[in-house]
Amino acid sequence: MNAIFRSCLVTPAAKTSMLENAARSAADLVIVDLEDGVSWDRKDAARRLAAEASSNPVWSTRPLAVRINQPGTGLALKDLTEIVRAAGPHLDLVVVPKVTSPRDVWWVDTTLTELEAAAGANHRIGLQVLVEDVAAMHALTEIARCSTRIRSLAFGPGDFSASMGVDLVAAGNDHPDLYPGDVWHSIRTAISVAAHTAGVAAVDGAYAAITDTAGYRRECTWSRTIGFSGKWAIHPNQVAVANDVYSPTAEAIAAAERMLTAFEAATAAGLGAAAHEGNLIDAATIRTARATLTIAGRLGLRPGASPAHLTEGSH
Repeated sequence: MNAIFRSCLVTPAAKTSMLENAARSAADLVIVDLEDGVSWDRKDAARRLAAEASSNPVWSTRPLAVRINQPGTGLALKDLTEIVRAAGPHLDLVVVPKVTSPRDVWWVDTTLTELEAAAGANHRIGLQVLVEDVAAMHALTEIARCSTRIRSLAFGPGDFSASMGVDLVAAGNDHPDLYPGDVWHSIRTAISVAAHTAGVAAVDGAYAAITDTAGYRRECTWSRTIGFSGKWAIHPNQVAVANDVYSPTAEAIAAAERMLTAFEAATAAGLGAAAHEGNLIDAATIRTARATLTIAGRLGLRPGASPAHLTEGSH
């Protein structure tokens, strides 16, 4: 994973002004949607709009993703062909919806390889794979490992609810009288485990109650706690919350630095563990501290570090 996307702002390819506003947002990644956010009679128009917008120079300085239509619908090939041809080096990621097996990913991977070759592309487009159907659960790790293009697994709670017959009211996690805690805890955990097993990022899905900032923050916190590094935003107001929750705090960074200093001193003294601020620290805890510092560095939160947008693999 070469860049950290804390906030993935999804905007339908409906109006040029919407895409321009998304490009000017503070989101780490903008996802132009050709799928669920676009009605069937507007697919061709949306594809053309996305293709035109992707040539805007603004995308030379920030990451761009496009969510294509589901492979097998007769729309995905057109999506890929037109967007890759138009976007060129500006396209960082293709979001693949409703993946249920590795073959869905393989088809997109192979198609992109041919389109990149035809376009003489000098960069390789990555993939974000959407887990939106219970049918994907039996092969999550296989899916996560099936292509070197994959940068992240993302959870799609809306369609997943439909595939399991879950009441959308309960699925929103805003009614503890219907279900206490997180309805999707086991699913989120499985996605996180599969993603980390494959060495890719885990990204949490959309939160529909766009005016409920507290609810959105709660779900960001839940998913961050179990290993997710970002979340979809379907409204600009959600972006700042995601960027905040998925970033290490100044206190966490300072604590990690102190821990690393203490451990290095213990190691120099020939010790494999040491007492530090009331806790025992060893190689396992230091892995967590180093991970925190790595993320902080890639987000530009440590002196001399570069923001994630400028790390290897981005424009």
